Order: sequence, then C-alpha cells, then structure tokens
Amino acid sequence: MTASTAAMDRPAHPRWIDRYLGLLGLPADPPSVGALTCLVRAQIGTVVFENVTAILRREAVPEGSVPDPDPDDLLDAWIAGRGGGVCFDLAPMFRRLLEGLDYGVTPLLTQISFPGSHHATLVTCQNETYLVDVGGGWPLWQPVPLGATVEFGHVGLGFRLRPDGADAYVQERRMEADWAVACTYDLRPASADARSAAYQRHQRAGETWVVGNLTMVRSSEDGIDRLRDDELVRYRRDGKTVERLDGDAAFARVASDVFGLPGLPVAAARRSLGALHRARGAAIQ
Repeated sequence: MTASTAAMDRPAHPRWIDRYLGLLGLPADPPSVGALTCLVRAQIGTVVFENVTAILRREAVPEGSVPDPDPDDLLDAWIAGRGGGVCFDLAPMFRRLLEGLDYGVTPLLTQISFPGSHHATLVTCQNETYLVDVGGGWPLWQPVPLGATVEFGHVGLGFRLRPDGADAYVQERRMEADWAVACTYDLRPASADARSAAYQRHQRAGETWVVGNLTMVRSSEDGIDRLRDDELVRYRRDGKTVERLDGDAAFARVASDVFGLPGLPVAAARRSLGALHRARGAAIQ
C-alpha cells in the first residue's frame, strides 16, 4: 500500500467531511437508506466523471507508477471547479465520506474492460447491504439492495442492475431497444494491493481509454451529457443533440457551461493527449 493509498483509506477528519457535505449541499444526517440515497444522488449530480485529471497526472510522471489519488487535493479541486475524476478517484472519495458518516463500507473491483477495471462500493446501512456505484457519471443514483433487481430510466436511456450468482452483480444498459452488459461487479472485498494495481494499469498509455481519449460524463435532473474526444452528446427528454467541438475555446466553454468546471485544464490535457498519440504513432511505425 502506497502512502497516498493509505491516506485515502485512513479515517477522514471532521473538517474534511464538513467541506465535502458543503460541496454536496447536504447535512450530516445519521445513516439511513433515505440519507444514503440523497448522498448518492448529490455525488453523481455534483462531481463530474472526467479523465483530464488522470491525463495530467500521467503527464507529470511520464514513466513508472503515478501518484495515487490524494483525498485533500481532490476535494480542493472539486470545490474550486477545476476537476472531477474517474472511478478510482470518485469511489474511494465517496466511500471515505460514507465511512466518516458511520456507514459500513467495502471496496469492490468490477470488470468493464479488464478484471478490476472499475471501482464500486458495498454499503451497510440499517442491517442491509447495498451496491453503490458513483464512479461512472451515469444516473445510478439509487442504492441497490443486494439480492434485488433494480431498473433505472432517464431521458430515454435504461440502466438495470441484477444478481449474477452468489458473488456478482451485472449492470446492463439499454441505449436503443436491447439490453447489453456494461459491467460485472465482483462482490468480494477488494484488497488495497488489488485496487492499486488496477488503478496503475489504467494509467498506462494504450491499456485503456483513461489516458488515451478525452472523456467527460455528467448526469443531472435535466439529462445526461457525454463528451468523447471532440463529440458532445446531450441526452434530454425530447431526444439527443450532437455537437462537434473544435479548438480550445470550444472545449473550455463546454467544460464550464455544460459540466460546471470553469477551472478544468482541458486545453493542457488535449495537448498532452496529442503528444501521446504522436509518440505512440511514431513508436508503432
């Protein structure tokens, strides 16, 4: 376990918890299913899923292991509107908050691309255990009681979580007419070493999209916004719109106006991605 992994897993200071709750706009209520649901919904609606932070983390340390997420640095960035994170930022932060509010928490690793490529949490509350996934930006804003099948619908998109044997859950998504498996959750506790190894694998160029494609997702009451490289797709109740972005000013506008991150260094991340792609292309040739 590295020093910063240990920092993320250490109990949170009351001041840190107060600042986090202030960001979410919620009080420090005693643990309950209702309070947990409010926390999950506020987390997903407030903290943006984005990989600019991961790209620049990799750029700062071009070779070897990158630093693990630091809870103080991340919270500062969230409050200042200059960052969000991917699942290996979002899930540990939210788990740390819940633990500080006296919920029982267990870290999980799940599979989207490689085994352990996604990060979620089991939460114990009022003698029941719930699957909570705040790490993808999608509107999974209802804690799922273990054993139950729960279906979410939002702006024409469907999300379903269901049991798959004794130690797994499946997340399915419906974009058009058919359901497709998007993620498989391993319900067994994930060790700190396994979590660190999966996080570092995401930070290797060419391994996954995390340091290879610009990505942002945010779910709100109004809809879902998704940026992938230069394509912004906005899902609303009356349909979807697609916009192609060109130039730093357009990306800065979208980061601020659509995703609520006026301080996000998206231009720096785009330059870093361009250099990475050129270097990889030259290496392949």
